[in-house]
Amino acid sequence: MEAFSARRSYRPLLFIYTVVIVFLGAALAGAAVFLFLPSHLGDSYGAVNSAIRDMEQVLAAKVAGIYAIMAVFIALAVVVLHLFYSHRIAGPAYRLSREAEALGQGNFKGNIRFRKKDNLTDMAESLNQVASRYRDSVSIMKDRIAAIEKQTGSIAQLVERGESAPVIERSVQDINMNLKNLTHAVLEIRT
Repeated sequence: MEAFSARRSYRPLLFIYTVVIVFLGAALAGAAVFLFLPSHLGDSYGAVNSAIRDMEQVLAAKVAGIYAIMAVFIALAVVVLHLFYSHRIAGPAYRLSREAEALGQGNFKGNIRFRKKDNLTDMAESLNQVASRYRDSVSIMKDRIAAIEKQTGSIAQLVERGESAPVIERSVQDINMNLKNLTHAVLEIRT
């Protein structure tokens, strides 16, 4: 039996998008820190040293704040991304379970269609094929049962009219043939 899975590109794309979000967040945080640095520190060594000491106190709090904000942004972006991608599997899986339940109850409609980017489309196609196969088999069995019922009624009429044994025997053979065909149709469903 063939294994069912999500589209091959699902996992790599999810990983790539997650990494892109993390790197984008880190780049934005680095750019924000760079923007907070003064562009001119002073003309003399003492002025530069004094500006660096002043910046050190202010910059530590600002950098921590910037990275905290970016961490929240990254976490939210990753959550949204994963929710979006999980719906590409969760929705189809839910619809597949509903269709399988309907098949179990004898509804062989088999009309599952997914969006182009949804996953588990191979499983939907297989379930549609199963529904079609069972629908055809049930139709064949109903036809065979109807033929057997008709032939049984004709045998009763032959007996009432007092027909000869060879005529009745031919009708019984026709019923036996339809019973064999019905048995064959039932066995096909099991395989």
